[in-house]
Amino acid sequence: MAGKLVISRLVQDELTYECQVRGIGSGTVEEMRKSLAKAIRMENEGTTLPIPTYPYTFEEDMLAIRTKIEPIETGIAALTTSKSNKHIKLETTLNHLLGRLKRSKPQNDDEIKERSEVLGKILALMTDLDNRCEEIEKQQQIVPAELSILENRMPRHSSFEQDFGDGDEEENEVSPPIFDRTAVSQTLARVHAKSMPVYKWGLQFSGGKQGGKNGFIPGALTIFRSGTKSGDYHDEMNASNFLKWRQAHDYKALF
Repeated sequence: MAGKLVISRLVQDELTYECQVRGIGSGTVEEMRKSLAKAIRMENEGTTLPIPTYPYTFEEDMLAIRTKIEPIETGIAALTTSKSNKHIKLETTLNHLLGRLKRSKPQNDDEIKERSEVLGKILALMTDLDNRCEEIEKQQQIVPAELSILENRMPRHSSFEQDFGDGDEEENEVSPPIFDRTAVSQTLARVHAKSMPVYKWGLQFSGGKQGGKNGFIPGALTIFRSGTKSGDYHDEMNASNFLKWRQAHDYKALF
């Protein structure tokens, strides 16, 4: 993670600190942002600026840093999108805290030890933020791919017409399933594209309970015990069993 400060994401107390350590007077938030942006630009260009006496005690630095650690932990856990304003704000705050810690001036061994402990915490939070963003980006890549697979496997209206095409078209029409893309996308994001039961896909069928175009057809149900252990339902729901069902039912009379 780079040590860049996005000035527009610094809050007032952070702006005040960044200005004071550079000898810039306080003012409104907008005034401090403009002055700080100019000072940082000059620093990056190699211009030497007068360095004032460091105005903060070690205790003040530790208190300011520790106060922000818990909100950062909460923010990382709640992050749902990478490269977002929230992500940039967290990254900027961590870089600000790291810079403040580097400038702090411990006076004894206990304070040196405390600074080392806080440094470890800040670096761990930076790692947590990077890992969280990588996890989010992987989810964003997986979900569209898996969603496309599910959509391609959905029954299409034309397949119903091909199987039961004789007779009046209006009566033979079976409404296709309503595909809830949002529900499936959210489910896949939660399980990270692991396999899931069909009943969790968020699928619905339109229509009532009277049969025909309004729903499922009474008397057309066939149930049998599976005898395979392959895990692939196509081994049983195949053409042979379909023909057996077709021979056992006067399917035209069902419409």
